Formats: sequence, structure tokens, C-alpha cells
Amino acid sequence: MTSSPSFESVADLLVREGLLLTALELHAELSERGRAVRALGEFFRDSDNFDRSERRSIRNNTWYHTKLQRS
Repeated sequence: MTSSPSFESVADLLVREGLLLTALELHAELSERGRAVRALGEFFRDSDNFDRSERRSIRNNTWYHTKLQRS
């Protein structure tokens, strides 16, 4: 029997791949059910993650990956 991936690992994949709308939808759905991924919520609350002038790659977002590992 194959184990299911955790919500944390799914959230990590979505953010790494830049699928932010899908990650936001996952965050909203889990939050409504009381099962939020803390690092994902913190990621979306931090406006620095969306500063277009920096043009940094979401794949290199060490802030998110550090937070996810601490959860």
C-alpha cells in the first residue's frame, strides 16, 4: 500500500514550482477545515514574497523552505 503525501509536502511542491494560486487554494481549503499548513499561511502573509521589483525565483525562496522544515 502506498502512503499519501503530506499536505506539507504538497504545499512545498506547489510553492517550489511557482503554482501559487493552487497553493493559495490549498491553504484556504485546509484553513476552512482547521488543518492549515503553518508555513504556507506565513508565506502568504509575508508581502515580501510578492515584491515584483526583486524578481527573485520562488524556487530559491529559502524563507519558505526554512519555515516548512520547522513546522
